[in-house]
Amino acid sequence: MMIRRRQDADGAYQCDQKKPSCGQCMRIQQACAGYRNQLDLSFRNESRSVIEKAQAQRGKKRRLRREKNANVEASSTDPTSRSGEFSMQPPPGHPQDSLALSAFTMQPTAEESGTNYFVANFVAHRSGPSTGHFTYIHEFCRQHTLDNILKCSIVAVGLAGLANVSRSPELLIRARRAYASTLQQINAALSSPTEAVKDEVIMSIMVASIFENTTTLRVNSLLSWNKHINGAAALLKLRGPAQLASPIGRTILLQVSYHLILLCIQRKTRVPEYMRGLWQQARSYGDRATTPEWKLYNLVDEFSVFRASIADGTLQDPEIVLAMALKLDDELEVGFRDVPPGWGYRTVATPDAYGPIYIYKGSFDIYYNYFTAKTFNTARAYRLLLNETILQYSMPGSPQYRTAGTNISQLRSEILRSVPQHLGLTSLLSSSHSPANIQSDLSSILRRGDWIKPPAMAGYVLIWPLYVASRAADQEQREYILRCLRFVGKEMGILHGVVLASYIESVPVES
Repeated sequence: MMIRRRQDADGAYQCDQKKPSCGQCMRIQQACAGYRNQLDLSFRNESRSVIEKAQAQRGKKRRLRREKNANVEASSTDPTSRSGEFSMQPPPGHPQDSLALSAFTMQPTAEESGTNYFVANFVAHRSGPSTGHFTYIHEFCRQHTLDNILKCSIVAVGLAGLANVSRSPELLIRARRAYASTLQQINAALSSPTEAVKDEVIMSIMVASIFENTTTLRVNSLLSWNKHINGAAALLKLRGPAQLASPIGRTILLQVSYHLILLCIQRKTRVPEYMRGLWQQARSYGDRATTPEWKLYNLVDEFSVFRASIADGTLQDPEIVLAMALKLDDELEVGFRDVPPGWGYRTVATPDAYGPIYIYKGSFDIYYNYFTAKTFNTARAYRLLLNETILQYSMPGSPQYRTAGTNISQLRSEILRSVPQHLGLTSLLSSSHSPANIQSDLSSILRRGDWIKPPAMAGYVLIWPLYVASRAADQEQREYILRCLRFVGKEMGILHGVVLASYIESVPVES
């Protein structure tokens, strides 16, 4: 049969299949080879070929699976792999007989969960007028590899907070182990003059200072916090003026200063002289040196000296004490009366005289964020203490005495009106909320508990102002303060709120 065939109208060559020879072969005078049996074409034996193809395909699949499993095992056991990456190894208790499933389970490790919780709840970037909190950790990690000592402290605090809000004893055990390791590494670093002055060491101390207040249900948890803050202050002295050359060093100074001043006022001691020298030099760099925060440090430094002088007996004349207290209170009041743009706040009143459970007497204040509220509350707490001194050293019924009483009542109310900002309730308000609906909307949301709660740090910085506001508070105010402190402890994971609530409750209400 010829391969070349006649082309028909459709362009296809066809054979006429005549016998004994086709027409095409006869035309060119060539012997015809005959025709194929179509049954042979239909039932050709392909079994062997199919078997070989199937075996080859199964072999390929097995080879790919072995290679995939080998890669998974290598990635999960390689000691040089970075802990920041997701582990492909199944978590404890995960069924091991389903390799294909476990190989693709992106389950974060406890270390990763703790780190994520810490960053989400304790690190706040600069925004508007706020300098944020632990911003230097983010900036440091952008410039350097995360050191193990800093990583360990972050994991400890993060796991502790996560354990509290999730009610997980297992995570709390992991957190305590990480905290113990952090303390060991800090002590080792402090024994070396070259290691002790590194940024990551003082950062780790400040992170670790949160741990006891997060996890301990004992009043003496403040003792550990005191040790951490004193240790950080000692490192600031050791690091000297050179630390102020970098923005990270100046931000660390600002945060340590806030806690050190608070500690000195609580213990009625003076701020160390070397801290004043560092503040003076830091202001020359112009990093927001005119903000209310820096003004507050200057004024509160004077207050710490004043309070310590009364405690140690170097200041005894009642007239001088009263005059100095009035002067300091006036300076603090003026310093927060005219604030830069972005620092102001507005008051929102609910229609009823008594608002929902976490709104004090039907009104609350809205700030840029809870850090600006924290700065105002810190000044208010110091003014409360000053006005208590004015009451103590002035004659009952005198103008100074009456003014101090009015100031105390007003300052306490302002602190209590800031609570919704710290609990995240102000973010629920939008243009769709009319004044008439504010109370009912918030009451409904609070009952359901389905609003997005703020970071734990928002509750952490509220604890001390609430404690100061509880001094000489009436029964209604105390009940509100206790409610808020327990919310911070149980819902936001800062157990020190529960500790202070129990302590305040044990103190009799003054008549």
